[in-house]
Amino acid sequence: MTTFTGDQISNDLQFDLNKNYELIIIDPETDAKTRVRIKKVGYFVNINPESIIHTLINYYDTIENDNKHSPNITCHKGCSDCCSNDFEISITEYFMILNYLGIRYGQDYLEQCSKKAIASHSASNCIFIDCTNGSCSIYEVRPLVCRKYGLYDCSINCKKLDEESELLFNAVSTDENTLFFRHSSLPEKKFACPPKRIVHWFGNLKDGKLASEKMKKLFYESFNGSSDTFIETLFI
Repeated sequence: MTTFTGDQISNDLQFDLNKNYELIIIDPETDAKTRVRIKKVGYFVNINPESIIHTLINYYDTIENDNKHSPNITCHKGCSDCCSNDFEISITEYFMILNYLGIRYGQDYLEQCSKKAIASHSASNCIFIDCTNGSCSIYEVRPLVCRKYGLYDCSINCKKLDEESELLFNAVSTDENTLFFRHSSLPEKKFACPPKRIVHWFGNLKDGKLASEKMKKLFYESFNGSSDTFIETLFI
């Protein structure tokens, strides 16, 4: 584990994407330290620990931990039998994937993804699957449904799973800060942001970029703001 403090982070800092990192955020007034464990920090380096993206990363870690203790590991990198365009993802997952692709491949690649999304059909292979080898170009930030499939007992349609396959019964709940959001001033109220098909999200890019100022601001707040500021931006 390699540790950085906030003042050591700069735009030109290079990271080894095969290692894990820890970012320490220090409150200048109280000197209180917040430790944020981050996988492949090159994609997540400046996230706010109170952001919705930080919650998503925690979900990744929880599901990965379940996967390590699962008696059945049917799904693996390169397996794409169930990977069609006919599934929905949250706005949180969309922003995570968008950020990852923008950093790793650039705007031209995102523009290609958008064109592919517009031209695709729901029953066709997911736009991020390489049809030659079944690999997933967003595997490191793949959606929650992909992470859960073949792990928990909600997976019932995979041809590789039979009645004797042992799956975990208690699926991780991942609705908070992905599909539903809570504001600190209204803790009992849930603010919903419905999921949409992955091709819908990417099909609405314009020249590989978010098309509206509101979406750009939501993208920024999802990484840099708290869940409160994200909700405020979402419903303004």
